[in-house]
Amino acid sequence: MNANTQAALSWLQFGVSPIPILPHSKTPAILWRTWQTRLPTKKIVSYWFEDTEKNIGIICGGKPNLAILDFDDIHSYYDWRKDMIKRDDVWKRVATKTYRVRTARGMHLYVKTEVPEKSRKYPDTKIDVRCSGNYTLVPPSIHPSGALYDPIGTQSDIMTVNNIKDVFPDIEVPHKEFDTPCREFDIFDSFARDNTIRDIKSNIRILQFVSQYSRVTRGSANGRWWWARCIDPMHKDVHPSMRIDTFKNRIACMSPACRLYHNIGFDVIDVYCIINNVGVKEAINELGNTYL
Repeated sequence: MNANTQAALSWLQFGVSPIPILPHSKTPAILWRTWQTRLPTKKIVSYWFEDTEKNIGIICGGKPNLAILDFDDIHSYYDWRKDMIKRDDVWKRVATKTYRVRTARGMHLYVKTEVPEKSRKYPDTKIDVRCSGNYTLVPPSIHPSGALYDPIGTQSDIMTVNNIKDVFPDIEVPHKEFDTPCREFDIFDSFARDNTIRDIKSNIRILQFVSQYSRVTRGSANGRWWWARCIDPMHKDVHPSMRIDTFKNRIACMSPACRLYHNIGFDVIDVYCIINNVGVKEAINELGNTYL
């Protein structure tokens, strides 16, 4: 069992869903939202992390009500910590003893809360709180910059607090709650999610859709082009012949005999219709109900 699989299974045992992230990236390798409300099996997790180069993400919340305190730069963390260690024993221990992870620029602190919390941003403080509905990368993942996610302590060190206000007792600035992830925590837009053609085409990333059927490999340094074996069940593809354009969110098979062959490429609705032999209306309903 490789190190990534071991780390992912340890988070599964902790009660949160681990998800595979594309190598040296913050982009999920699967459509991950279904795992917000249920845990994958050990077999699924082991399959996801057969590729030892994948990064590991975990979905916040779960049974332990896991919350991540995201300090965008290391100075904001040390300023907060300096204030906390002057307080009583609980705050001091949270600031210095709970499980922490050094990121490329800042620090993540892990706590459990007594009740589920909403994610929130604290303007002007460079501090975000990531709760249910968000995901974050965990060690031994590698940041796109090449920096390692470096742990301080172990999962057993994660402390429990009553609520997030206990951790930020004196922050009086307005905060903005959000129910959907942002930056590294989201591959979807945070707008209305009606089952419309526009929402489906803009919210479902074609790269993640394809990766659920076939392994994807990077085809260009800027991350625009990827390759995979064709996902058309009628095409027995031996070598990767499907080209994925992440900028235009379209795919096309390079084999002229394939149903997914096209000089411009197909969007996710077109692809779903072809590989499942359904009409456009049915494809929209199924895609919307499954992924949005």
